[in-house]
Amino acid sequence: MIWKGGLASHGGMIGMMVAAWIFVRMYGRQYRFNYLWLSDRMAIPALLACACIRIGNLMNSEIYGEETSLPWGFIFACHGETVPKHPTQIYEALCYLAFFFLLLWLYRRYLPKLKAGMLLGFTFILGFTARFLLEFIKNPQVGFEDGMTLDMGQWLSIPFILLGIGLLIYACITKTPAMLPQKAPAAPRPDPKPKPEGQALHKDGNRLGKKRRG
Repeated sequence: MIWKGGLASHGGMIGMMVAAWIFVRMYGRQYRFNYLWLSDRMAIPALLACACIRIGNLMNSEIYGEETSLPWGFIFACHGETVPKHPTQIYEALCYLAFFFLLLWLYRRYLPKLKAGMLLGFTFILGFTARFLLEFIKNPQVGFEDGMTLDMGQWLSIPFILLGIGLLIYACITKTPAMLPQKAPAAPRPDPKPKPEGQALHKDGNRLGKKRRG
């Protein structure tokens, strides 16, 4: 039933993962990085992009929640609504922004201690757990979701949450540093022809005679 809807965000994430794999195949060996190294660094700005997408959903009056009596409820009049609804777009955007700043702080402060795959794992767990929970107060987006215990967005979030847990376990077992190994600085090359004492070189490379003292 995936082709009937519910794959927008999850499909975008799968597309990013495939694009990262292609990029690594093309340039990873040349520039000495692997899939997890790139994915860890893509995951952080991806959360910021998700927050912007949800603000766009709010501006378009779509993907909103159920009726609420809370003072910040929105009336989406362009869809014929007459009672306040949960602005789930804002809830989700705030979650993604909080996760973005959290992971950015971890990256900037603890990168030498992090293991490869941890940032991507945290992104999957935090982002899709928030999505899973907020779906409980959203209106059904497609007709076949009526009567379902979990909607399509929740079913599709579960594999990503499990994948995030798996990445954390993998990172703890392999203990591969999240930073690229640094190349040792090249030792200075010795001068093959040291200049004899008391002699100097002219601009054209010819040696001058010994300097007279006094």
